[in-house]
Amino acid sequence: MASTEEMDLFIRLNTEGLIQYSLSTNKLNRTIVLCCQENTMSTPLRIHLVIAVFLLTFSITGIATALSLAPAWKEIPIAEGSYFDVMFSADGSTVYAGGNQMFFRSWDGTDRWGGRAGQVATMSSDGNYVVSAAGNLVQVLDRNGTVYWIRGMGAPIRAVAISSNASIIITADDRGDIHSWTGNGESWGLNRSDLVKQIAVSPSGSFVVVTTAVGLKYLHPDMIPFWWDNKSGSLDSFIAISADSSTVITSGEKRVSSHTASGTLNWMKDITREAIIDMVC
Repeated sequence: MASTEEMDLFIRLNTEGLIQYSLSTNKLNRTIVLCCQENTMSTPLRIHLVIAVFLLTFSITGIATALSLAPAWKEIPIAEGSYFDVMFSADGSTVYAGGNQMFFRSWDGTDRWGGRAGQVATMSSDGNYVVSAAGNLVQVLDRNGTVYWIRGMGAPIRAVAISSNASIIITADDRGDIHSWTGNGESWGLNRSDLVKQIAVSPSGSFVVVTTAVGLKYLHPDMIPFWWDNKSGSLDSFIAISADSSTVITSGEKRVSSHTASGTLNWMKDITREAIIDMVC
C-alpha cells in the first residue's frame, strides 16, 4: 500500500454529482469516477430519452487531462424509456447503453439495434456480445442483435457478467445461486451464496469477483471460491478490476476499497459525503 507521501487524493465534483478521485502513486496513476447522491441532486444521474455520446481525447501524461469534448452523434430510444448505464468497448468502436431498454451501436453506425429490456445486462469489453436477463432466463446476443443462446435458472436473475471475449458468462439469481457458463452456453460451475449485488469477471478470465449482502468473494470460473471477506452488513456494492487483473476496486455507501487479485487489502477509505450509487475506473 502506498504511503501517505506516495499517494495524493484529488477530488472533483461537478453539478451532476460525479466525483472523480485520481489516486496518484510513485508507480502509477489510477482514476476512479464515483456517482454519488449529493444533497443538491433529487435523483441519481441518468440519461433520459436521448443518449448523447461524446468523443473524449485524453493526454496520458501523469493524470489524464481532457483536451477536447464535442458531440459526435445522438440516438433516440427505439421505445419509451430511459438509459441508466453506458459503456464503451475496449477499442472505443462500440457503445452499449442499458436501462429500461438496451441500445447497441458501433461508432460508425454499421451495427445498430435495441429495444429489449436491459436492466440486468452488460456488454463484453471486445464489443462483440451482450448478455441480458429477464425473469429466470439469460440470453447472449451477438453484435448484430441475434440471440446466440438462452438458458434458465431456478429463480429470477438479479446480476450478470461477461468476460472480455465472452468465453465466460456469470449469472446470479434471487435464490443465492451463482452459475458460470462457457461461451457456447454449456453449464460450467454452480455456487450457492448469499444474495449477490454485483459480479465482475477479471480481464484475464482467471477469477470472478462478487459483492454480496455479507461480503466480498473471489471465485474461480468453475465457481469454487478461493478468498472471501465476510462482514456483517457489508458496504461493498460496486466492482471494477484493473486491465492487468492485479487490482480489484470495490465501493459502497461512502467507502472505496482496493484489494490485490489474491485478496490482500491495499487500502480502504471513506471518501464521499453521501452514498455512492455507481463507479467506474
